[in-house]
Amino acid sequence: MINSKNTLELLSEGKIIYSSDKSGLRPLIEMISIIKEKYSSYDNLELNDKVTGLAAAKLIIHLGKIIKIHTNIASSSAMELLLKHNIQVYAAIIVKQILNKDKTAQCPMELKSEKLNPEEFYTELKKIMNN
Repeated sequence: MINSKNTLELLSEGKIIYSSDKSGLRPLIEMISIIKEKYSSYDNLELNDKVTGLAAAKLIIHLGKIIKIHTNIASSSAMELLLKHNIQVYAAIIVKQILNKDKTAQCPMELKSEKLNPEEFYTELKKIMNN
């Protein structure tokens, strides 16, 4: 779990190799690019994340190097998918779904991720974030 100003921290052998204080999925997309560029030989990584929903879970699976996640909040669908891919998840709170910023409906990225596999979702998200 995260108790700092960061929203995301990636660790290798207990040392933070990437962190971000940005919100949403952007930190995960940036993290994936950095890992592919600088740390492609690293495996068995751990992730500390403030919120882990299905969209985040699919990005984590796409990366394929994370074996353990500590999160403040996880959706039940994210937990199920991550466990299915042998990724250990420790969540302080498990919720039915991740909501949008004003908490009036399900997060739009969660909805988009439901229809795509991890690779398709990553590709789609990269297109959206590069515009």
